[in-house]
Amino acid sequence: MREAATKQRNSSGGGFYRTLVSVKTTLVFLGVFAALFFLGTIFPQDPDPAAIERYRESGGKLAGLVAALDLLDIFHSSYFLLLASAFAVHLLLCGIHRLSIIRKRPKYGLFSRDELLQREHSFSISSTDGEAGPDIERMLGAFGFRRMKYYSENANVKRVVAEKGLPFRWLSWTYHLLILITMAGFIVSFLFAFEDYVEVSAGQRKTISLDARTNWRKLADVLGLRSEGRSRRLDIELEDFSTAYVEKPHLEYPKKPGARFASLWGKSPARPHYVLPANSVTPSDWYSTLTVYLDGGPVKQKTIEVNDPLRFGGMTFYQIGYEHAFDLQAGEEILADLTAEEPFSIPQMEGEFLLETPRDGPLQTYAGEKKELRPAARLKYRPPSSTQKRAWSVVAELYPDEPAKAMRTRFVLSNMRESSILSYRYDPGVPILWTAAGLLMLLMGLRIYMPWYQVHCHVDRMNGRTLITVSIRMVGLFARPERLKLRMSDALRK
Repeated sequence: MREAATKQRNSSGGGFYRTLVSVKTTLVFLGVFAALFFLGTIFPQDPDPAAIERYRESGGKLAGLVAALDLLDIFHSSYFLLLASAFAVHLLLCGIHRLSIIRKRPKYGLFSRDELLQREHSFSISSTDGEAGPDIERMLGAFGFRRMKYYSENANVKRVVAEKGLPFRWLSWTYHLLILITMAGFIVSFLFAFEDYVEVSAGQRKTISLDARTNWRKLADVLGLRSEGRSRRLDIELEDFSTAYVEKPHLEYPKKPGARFASLWGKSPARPHYVLPANSVTPSDWYSTLTVYLDGGPVKQKTIEVNDPLRFGGMTFYQIGYEHAFDLQAGEEILADLTAEEPFSIPQMEGEFLLETPRDGPLQTYAGEKKELRPAARLKYRPPSSTQKRAWSVVAELYPDEPAKAMRTRFVLSNMRESSILSYRYDPGVPILWTAAGLLMLLMGLRIYMPWYQVHCHVDRMNGRTLITVSIRMVGLFARPERLKLRMSDALRK
């Protein structure tokens, strides 16, 4: 026995190799990944190098530790990439190791009646029917089993191995392979993906270069592999942009805890109810009608909104924001290209001014009516002060091309323009990740839940009686060996 165990250990490699391909190592990897993903959800991920300064300015308590461990960009940190690479090597070795075991393992060895009876799910039936032996294969076929091996040493003894369900070993090996393909998708994304932003006004066309400086191009530059070729690019044009608005109500409820609790049981006259505050109009969605041009000709058009992007040639355009710009005449001064929500100064006037984002588009009222908002922007003023907390006050509501007077000055708002802010991303690894990850989840689910049975049947005829011994192996949470054992026993007794 000791020699056999030593031979088995030697055949399966040394201790370090066995550790590399063990399930325990996989669990250690998954535990470390779970901890890193948890940190990645706590700290907002931002690859911008200035993100740590914003974290510190917003009151972050652990700025030194966050910067040292690169927690604001943890999934691009060197230690995360090193860990992912080690995990990929581990999976590759596990896949090779398991494949070797599957190929070398004798699937259907010879077995005896006594060996079957020592197994957990086994039973034996004695029958005076001399035809019970041949009938067992018909019975297995009726239960959905397929014969995998048949032994018949003589006319009185035969052995049958039959299986039912998806072969779990190949399922396990295949989803290990899919994990590797998923990792390859991550590598493709890391090397070739790029993203950026573009702001485009209605009627404007902008050119986007597809020759971004990806990690692959950086690596190629280092290795001297880069070759100059034809520059790739496409044009994106904003045909139309609009914003939809809704009236957002505010829930009013008793402020005192006792009255609030009583109102829940209908014991208070002040019951919770919705009211519409003075400034209840808020954007609900943005729509950008985009046309993609390739080599000067239009190739695709779509009206996108939040969570409904435009996809073309591996590029994905997302609606992420909008911006308004104006020209403003203040007295005799003309201020061009002012941006909404950005403070500005007017010559000969103290303090700062600001134009709010105008509301212009269809409105769905709280009562269910549909209206069209009249475009207008409120002008705010903040007096000069040495303190940072200076309050803004509304001094005028300006309509396009309609003069309005405030602070003894004549204001005229004109040339109001809307622009859409789009995020675009090119990621050739996404199809690989979607396909491999989807199949991985499907096969893992089948491997874990779906039942697989293997039965070994030993039939022995002697002295006019037939002794049938059956052993049941199974895999899967939905496997029910006792139920199968009962059905087979009933069928063999008939």
